[in-house]
Amino acid sequence: MREHASIIHMKRRTVLLAGLGGVGALVVGWALLPAPSRMHGKATLPLKDGELAFNGWVKIGSDGAVTVIVPRCEMGQGVHTGLAMMLAEELDCDWRQVCVEQSPIDPIYRNFFVTNSMMPFATEGDGTLRRIGRNVSSKATGLMGMMVTGGSTSIPDLWQTMRQAGAAARAALVALAAREWAVPAAECSTADGRVTHARYGAIDYGALVANTDTDALPEIGDVKLKDPTQFKIIGQPLARLDGLAKVTGVAQYACDIREPDMLFAALMHAPRRDAVLGGLDSKAALSMPGVRGVVKMPSLAGSAAAVGVVADSTWRARRAAAALVPDWQSPPAGEFGADSESAVPCDAESLSAALWSSVREGHDSQTFIDRGNAEKVLAAATTRISADYELPWLAHAAMEPMSCCAKFYGQRAVLHVGHQSPDVARKAVAQLLGLDEEAVEIRSVALGGAFGRRTELDVVLQAASIAREYPGKLVQLQWTREDDTRNDFYRPAVASRVEAAVADGRIVALHARSAVQSATVDLTTRLLGFAPPGPDKSTVEGISDQPYRIPNLRIENETVKLPVSVGVWRSVGYSFQSFIMESVIDELAQAVGADPLAFRLAHLDPGSREHTVLNLVAQRSGWGSPPATRNDGATVARGVALCTSFGSAVAQVVEASMSAAGEPQIHRVVVAVDVGTPINPSLIRQQIEGSVIFGLSAALRSKISFEGGSVRESNFDNYPLMRFIETPKIEVHIVPSRATPTGVGEIGVPPVAPALANALAVLTGKRFRKLPILNS
Repeated sequence: MREHASIIHMKRRTVLLAGLGGVGALVVGWALLPAPSRMHGKATLPLKDGELAFNGWVKIGSDGAVTVIVPRCEMGQGVHTGLAMMLAEELDCDWRQVCVEQSPIDPIYRNFFVTNSMMPFATEGDGTLRRIGRNVSSKATGLMGMMVTGGSTSIPDLWQTMRQAGAAARAALVALAAREWAVPAAECSTADGRVTHARYGAIDYGALVANTDTDALPEIGDVKLKDPTQFKIIGQPLARLDGLAKVTGVAQYACDIREPDMLFAALMHAPRRDAVLGGLDSKAALSMPGVRGVVKMPSLAGSAAAVGVVADSTWRARRAAAALVPDWQSPPAGEFGADSESAVPCDAESLSAALWSSVREGHDSQTFIDRGNAEKVLAAATTRISADYELPWLAHAAMEPMSCCAKFYGQRAVLHVGHQSPDVARKAVAQLLGLDEEAVEIRSVALGGAFGRRTELDVVLQAASIAREYPGKLVQLQWTREDDTRNDFYRPAVASRVEAAVADGRIVALHARSAVQSATVDLTTRLLGFAPPGPDKSTVEGISDQPYRIPNLRIENETVKLPVSVGVWRSVGYSFQSFIMESVIDELAQAVGADPLAFRLAHLDPGSREHTVLNLVAQRSGWGSPPATRNDGATVARGVALCTSFGSAVAQVVEASMSAAGEPQIHRVVVAVDVGTPINPSLIRQQIEGSVIFGLSAALRSKISFEGGSVRESNFDNYPLMRFIETPKIEVHIVPSRATPTGVGEIGVPPVAPALANALAVLTGKRFRKLPILNS
């Protein structure tokens, strides 16, 4: 009794601290343990006759065919080819026998790299604390991560895993051959899909598989990976595995799925996100040929409310949707709704004014960097600039509008969709339909572009909602281009004021304060129901994390709440903050009469990757010598920009002139990149070329604007993209490297807009501080 009494009378604070101490010890001990292996998952891989699964990443058939299991979605970036190359390299197989298969949903396929980037502590580099951070992150991913494709993370995330899987399978094949020959495994070698022994000759991987049962596969422990000098596949410009299927029309997208007696759906969305359906006259629509019914839908995963029409063809469904007469009820003109977090009217002028009010007042701004004393140095400076920048909301405008096929069986559901997080989509559909997650099957198909848009759940839940009303029927929902443009989750607009000073040819102080919505917080809240911890560093990436040596630096941002739905867009915060940073750097170079490229080099570590790519782009572009004169006699000028994003360093030089009509003409873009070990130089060049065109479209003409809560733009006639005839010559130069691969898919976007604006400033003497250049 006394012992019990002594515990009861302990101070609550003592009990709490003792408990926390015990929990803390357990957490530290848990964190110090190695992260779980990613070689074998819970899901069983489907096997054809004569096929063996060596781990969760590769299957080999008795015919020698190698099937690489890929957990990332293919949306044009070539990731299926890149991932297969990494595994095939260590497997020592014949590349001509390699194909890919989309993975099932399983924790081993989650994106550990994305989780690392969301952690509020450092996970990269050496040291016990960083190793603990990586272990905590990896275990957190295993518990609650996502199978997400995005953030230019697919290759970096799976660089070790795919190679280890290939090496483990190779080691198992060697062990099988050694057992058959009764020789030590160390006497065997591998190449081109065969195991070789000096005395017994060679045996194909397929023959080894044919003579082996799954239960007879040897256990493989740690494996040794190749030295980069031994690479035969990695680093080669191999053709894409999906190339032939796409150019011949064999590749399947969600809009290509067909089965007998299927149905087709079209939508009429509310004109604004806060509108609700007050009434509906559907008589005309229901009387049209082929129409099966009408489905009313509330807002789903942040979408606008909608009415769906189901028919026996897409054309008939769209005609009937156009015949609907809905009564959309919205708050009074200009107001976004009484329960909204923002009372700002949803029109272009009011939204812009709200951003600038936050920049000027800065009451709720967060400071991300405060080095030295920028305000004091700026106040005393004799050579300084102050500049205001504004960039607009942007649509993703992928070539394939949003689409999804869904079939509801009552106790289970099947969806054909290209989604960047299929496990998240499965969970959301299961919750909507009241099913267990395992009862929902996501059949991943090719994505016709995404750029972050296909991380969202709206079209998936809309398709599932409609399919629920037609059990046993496959329903295909295909948005129009107008649906896609007016119901996007847009790249946020930003306003920023930058003050900077130079002395003796060097930047001595820089203070930037911006205002922008948080795409990351909004997206993760829609997907997961919560936001990542800490301030959103993506709002200032591109200005807070660049390598320039600036002794006095203050970077602030206010995350604003506005009545515009935003999401992640190709290169996220780098897409706007890099424009601001690289424009300011050019203005400062001009202020001291310095060459803008030499000025940048002077502020970089001579041994840095950024210094290397700037020198390379200078050499390849002919910087320092006059650009070639145009046949029409137009003056050509060059602009330069630099950005480190997603772990990669990129420098670009743009050559441009002005037409007789006063419009920019872009003739040449020279790009130098350091992306670590280049897995496939051809894929890298393709991604950079696409990024440059994507970035130029945004810089020149693209913007989303609002009037009365509705989006003004609708299709490519008023949301124009760069045309073939406008596309410049693009040259991509890759720095040789043996370092860990870094991101590729987004890195070409951030530098191109400032490089163009800097070239135009040389031509016109005018600084372009507001985008788009031709539609501001």
